[in-house]
This record gives sequence, structure tokens and C-alpha cells, in this order.
Amino acid sequence: MKLVASQAPPLNFAIEDDGQAVGGIGLIPGTDVDRVSAEVGYWLGRAVWGRGLATRAVRSLTAWTFATFDVTRLFATPFSFNPASARVLEKAGWRREGVLRNAVVKEGRVADLLVYAITREEARELPSGGQP
Repeated sequence: MKLVASQAPPLNFAIEDDGQAVGGIGLIPGTDVDRVSAEVGYWLGRAVWGRGLATRAVRSLTAWTFATFDVTRLFATPFSFNPASARVLEKAGWRREGVLRNAVVKEGRVADLLVYAITREEARELPSGGQP
């Protein structure tokens, strides 16, 4: 908790529903040659799946990040066996760019990662202008 509280600007946020934390979303800015990109990660408690909370959180974080940081691209790498997570990104206006084959081990099995991204220009073209 100390690390999150000390970040300025903050990089990790709670996803709330009726005033209760039900998930989280965060940002990892790139460094050095990757400094124009940032990685987004999120999770949501099973009890609130299917209600659009994650999609709204991704849209909000996307708009806030482009307004706050000098980055040109955001990316996320959901597990290939989690199509709901990929759908969240698609509904938020992100594009699938590719697959990192056999890239990770999760619960004892080797899995692919899907690569999704959105650029600053693409976010501006969203129907809401990239705003949450």
C-alpha cells in the first residue's frame, strides 16, 4: 500500500462498484527506448464480471493516461485462454496486434499472450474522443 500511495502521479487505481473496491487497474510506464509506451493491467472480482466495469475502467485509464503522460502507445497482454479480458480491450477500442506464442506459465501450463494496443491517435478517434 505504501508504494501505491507514494506514486505521483498515481499509477494504480481501484475499480469500484457502489463504493466498494471490486478490482484494480494500473499502468507501467516504459523506460529508455520504451519510454513512449506503457503497459496496462487489470483484474476484476468474479462476482462483478459481465457488468462492463472493466471496459469502463480501461476506457477511463486510456483517456487519463494520454492526457497525463507523454506516451504514444498503450498495450496489454491478456492470456490467450481469457477471451473475456481480450473482449474488454476490444470494446474499449483497442486493437489486437499479435500473439506471443508460449510466452508465459500460468498455473502450471505454458500459454500464449495476446498483444493488444491503442495509440494516442486511435484514442482521439473513438466516438467519445477518448474520454471516459
